[in-house]
Amino acid sequence: MEDFILKKYVIKSNKNKLNEFDTLKISSSDLKLVELMISEKLFMLINDYRKKIHITPCVGNNILQKSADIRAQELQERLNHTRPNGEEGSQLAYNYGYSRQNKIEGEAIGQLASSSLVYLINKGAKTAFDMLINSSPKFLVGSQTNQQATGICIKKGDREFSMTFEYVCSQDLLDYGSSSFLRDKTQLVRFYNLACELVEADYERHSWGQLMLMMSKAKQIYDDVQVSKIEIDQTIEEFIATLSTMKKTN
Repeated sequence: MEDFILKKYVIKSNKNKLNEFDTLKISSSDLKLVELMISEKLFMLINDYRKKIHITPCVGNNILQKSADIRAQELQERLNHTRPNGEEGSQLAYNYGYSRQNKIEGEAIGQLASSSLVYLINKGAKTAFDMLINSSPKFLVGSQTNQQATGICIKKGDREFSMTFEYVCSQDLLDYGSSSFLRDKTQLVRFYNLACELVEADYERHSWGQLMLMMSKAKQIYDDVQVSKIEIDQTIEEFIATLSTMKKTN
């Protein structure tokens, strides 16, 4: 098993522009959406790279994803492979029921800092991906690796946004090659759960109606055992677009 700590990467803003950090107001639900969008982009960038070098892309796993999300939050306190409670970070998924017959390859962790949230939205995933590739963790391109998770956590500090990220992957020896690997719904579940946390009174009627339609479609896709990967990916993209364009009440 291999673990990698990636150095903090600081992005400096253009001093001639309006200081976005001082003027930006963002709700916790909006920030959560940003985290999910960056996480999804990073997940896809890794798989695109694996395909480029002729390695089978990985799929998600709900338990592995839960551990990655928790670890990303913990990394805001301490950028270290050791958890705040002293346990090994890469092994967290086992605490939530991840089968010990699956071999967790390790984790890569890193941190970005910027006064611009827009930068993190547009380039945070690519910057994190470049940090992963430049560190050359072998498990990132392991031919036997078939499950992965990317966790993102963003906190607003005194003068900048801090984005910590976690990448963890494993070999699921039981499910490898099964049809479930062609129809991964982990990311769809994450966006659906975020939508469930939103409050109707905070949004305009039309926006809320569009969200309800989107959630209904996502539920149908999730329940369809014959759904294709293309349909799942398209639904995720539609979900992101719906959440991103929702208008709040004044």
